[in-house]
Amino acid sequence: MQGIVAARLEGLAADEKRLIQDAAVLGKVFWAGAAAALSGLEADAVRASLHGLERKGLVRRERRSAVSGEEEFAFRHVLIRDVAYGQIPRATRAERHLRAADWIERLGRADDHAELLAHHLGSALSLRGDDAELAERARSAFWRAGRRALELHAYRAALRFCDAALELWPHDGERARIVAAAASARYRVEGNQGDLTAAVDALESAGDPEAAAGAAALAANVAWRAGRRPDAEALIARAEALLAGREPSPALCAVLAEKARLTSYVEARERAETIALEALGLAKRLELPELRAALLCTLGNVYITRAEYDAAARAYEDAIAIAPAGSPEITRRPPTAA
Repeated sequence: MQGIVAARLEGLAADEKRLIQDAAVLGKVFWAGAAAALSGLEADAVRASLHGLERKGLVRRERRSAVSGEEEFAFRHVLIRDVAYGQIPRATRAERHLRAADWIERLGRADDHAELLAHHLGSALSLRGDDAELAERARSAFWRAGRRALELHAYRAALRFCDAALELWPHDGERARIVAAAASARYRVEGNQGDLTAAVDALESAGDPEAAAGAAALAANVAWRAGRRPDAEALIARAEALLAGREPSPALCAVLAEKARLTSYVEARERAETIALEALGLAKRLELPELRAALLCTLGNVYITRAEYDAAARAYEDAIAIAPAGSPEITRRPPTAA
């Protein structure tokens, strides 16, 4: 089958063959503007060649495009893309991936295209090898993509990108933040708990008490879920000490949210409600929807223990309504199931 596809590609006109190989660098899905940037052909020539490839059944034009103002195309079969990509010399592939990365950066939507940029820079680095400037550019792209994946609760992707960034990152203060992000993602994916406490230590040593406190709040939750309540309480106390005297922040809200959650599971529910309501006001002010959802779940738990079922239902419904897509808070359990 690969031989048949290769023969079809060999029969293409020179511009068409060049274009389909450049499109293969972009992936199963690609855009006319990106293909033009890689090939160096004029826009009219690119459009004509793409329509010719479409008539020959090698690619198809998509009705909608993920990139505003750009025509989106896709290979008819992934085998066509793979064969076309395999025909490109190794050194040329690296150069084409760099051109693709340059085109993506010119789009000006760094967060939206973070994963795509990381892919192309990572591919170029793996093909080119020892290139300090490219390695620095790639590690920054990996870290941005890791942060973006965490925001979207795409934990496997976040772990992959953070680990890739750490392989290239020097031992500076920013590395500690990447260690913490990787630890958070690794816990979600693998259930590994030890990395989180190490991340707290790394962030505190790097002089970032806000980030260290936020990591401690997550570590406390992990410890509680593992049945180590004393460890959880010690981590919350450590986080509060790190934030003592500092301005209200997302880290403080995260710490208060976890403290309220822990308190709600013992015979101190009135105190848990007080802490949760204080943190809820802070979460609203700082526009932190996921922490608001967490706090509403905690309040729902408190109301259930007091047999205030209507209030609990409203709290859970509000939490579901504001929790970001994929948030773990959507699956929170009431205390009666703990």
